[in-house]
Amino acid sequence: QVLLGDGVIILHATADSSWYFVHSFDYAAWVQAKDIQIVTKDVMLDYLSAEPFVVTTRMQHICLHGDSVLLNIGTRLPVRRGKIFLPDGEKIAQSALICHKGYVPFTTANLMELAFSQEGNPYDWGSRWGYNDCTGFVGACCRACGLYLPRNSGDMRKINRALDFDKSTVDWVTLPVGTILLTKGHALFYIGLNEEGLPQVLHSHTSWYSRETH
Repeated sequence: QVLLGDGVIILHATADSSWYFVHSFDYAAWVQAKDIQIVTKDVMLDYLSAEPFVVTTRMQHICLHGDSVLLNIGTRLPVRRGKIFLPDGEKIAQSALICHKGYVPFTTANLMELAFSQEGNPYDWGSRWGYNDCTGFVGACCRACGLYLPRNSGDMRKINRALDFDKSTVDWVTLPVGTILLTKGHALFYIGLNEEGLPQVLHSHTSWYSRETH
């Protein structure tokens, strides 16, 4: 799940140089070489630390060199003279994106708004098509607030705001809304109790359990 404008280090290439094995902020994986723009370290660091900047707050498509590109929530893009700059130097109007100037303030209300804005999007393991899997869903919401989380659910157990649901007895009444719940291989947001007093969660998933159908 490498976002547009993310910095990566190329560690290895296939014999025909069509694929690169890269390391991003929190993950290492193979990506197609056509999706990587090679620059110097100074150029990359200058782009990543540019001020001012915006972060996208909705999943949205933009047209880039004639192709439709899906921007994930939390994509950080620099701004100069009212224009948003993409990594290759192309500019788009700030009004063309649903975004926030700087990081979104980290509040429960903002976190939930970002999470619920993804309702209805398909589950997408490893963000192969630009959407999110379970940890990508949680990570995108937090990234828009300037919090960069580990990529997989195992490493997310090290976060103070995360709760290992498999090993903990949960007091749902006092548990803060927005807490990250973790089970084996899965991550969810706790969103509070419903009218019947039952806990509810919001997550990206491929299937679900029903008491009626087991």
